[in-house]
Amino acid sequence: MLGHPLIEGETFTALSQDDVLMKWTPGTDGEIVTLAHPLAGTPEPQLTPVAAFGGYPLARCSAGFFLADDQVNPFISVFSALTNLVWHRDILNRLGVPAVQQDLVFANAGGANALNAIVALDSSTGATKWKYAPNGLGEEPSPNDRSPNYSTVNHC
Repeated sequence: MLGHPLIEGETFTALSQDDVLMKWTPGTDGEIVTLAHPLAGTPEPQLTPVAAFGGYPLARCSAGFFLADDQVNPFISVFSALTNLVWHRDILNRLGVPAVQQDLVFANAGGANALNAIVALDSSTGATKWKYAPNGLGEEPSPNDRSPNYSTVNHC
């Protein structure tokens, strides 16, 4: 089952409830990628539990499209294409639905329903530009480029 799609012109991009990222334009075969985000030190990605996107909505930003998994091994990332990672960042908090303005990605974060804070991230680097967390949010890991713990498996 697919979550809320990102529709750009005639192109449809969406995350599944589990680990699939798909992109389709009418008249093409479409593209499907399975994403794995192993825990640090996992030698073989195929031994990692699949992602659990839960149909998380994508957001188009200046660097590509923003996607996140806040369930299994939580992370946020931006891809410029289906298999071209721009940046990736491990996270500790639950996330809300993303929104974008210019070069910033905004999302609610923290707590069971992601209502403890709102954060603004630089869409090109993943760096936190600001956060408003009146009751605290905790420190998050710093962004990293092309984490060795990230992999994709292409499907036809």
